[in-house]
Amino acid sequence: MVLDTYKKLKGDDSNLEWNFSVGFDHSDNQLVNAALSRNITGLMRFEVCTPKQMARACKTYFRSLKRYIREKLEKCTARKKVLNEFTTFDKNRKAKMMEVLVTDTMSSDESVVQSDEDDREGSVAAPKKYFVKHPLRWRSPEFTNYIESLDMKIQRHCTARGKQMVVPVREGNDSSRTPPEACPEWAFISDWAQ
Repeated sequence: MVLDTYKKLKGDDSNLEWNFSVGFDHSDNQLVNAALSRNITGLMRFEVCTPKQMARACKTYFRSLKRYIREKLEKCTARKKVLNEFTTFDKNRKAKMMEVLVTDTMSSDESVVQSDEDDREGSVAAPKKYFVKHPLRWRSPEFTNYIESLDMKIQRHCTARGKQMVVPVREGNDSSRTPPEACPEWAFISDWAQ
């Protein structure tokens, strides 16, 4: 309910959006928090949660969204760093890639923790953590190849400790996100929506 209401608020003419550079309770976010609370209360036919529970749910969603944005920004920053420092791309290709290396073109990842397959009681095995990557189906093969090349270079330049800390990635369902408006034509498949 919080997710849908926030998306609706963000898309309305009011254009209300959280400021993720500050905390949830910061004065910059109070207008959004109040509108969110008002809209959620209006949607409920029966009181299914207390105002305190609703505030906690909103705060949890704020933190999740902030973490999601931060992870996409870190992924984008790492790729830009590798592009500038470790690639043999010519200036034109680097400029071409820099144009599309923005957070909106980064695929979505979600963290998953899986317990033992057989879930035996008394098992001392630690749960396995992995990421599920949701590929952007609108990306062109050329753009996808550039991204994969940058990711391989990132892996090669990791320290031994960094390589040990890498969490396995599994392919998930395609993301339903659309290409950003400012995305150049070469970076996406022209008939991706069909």
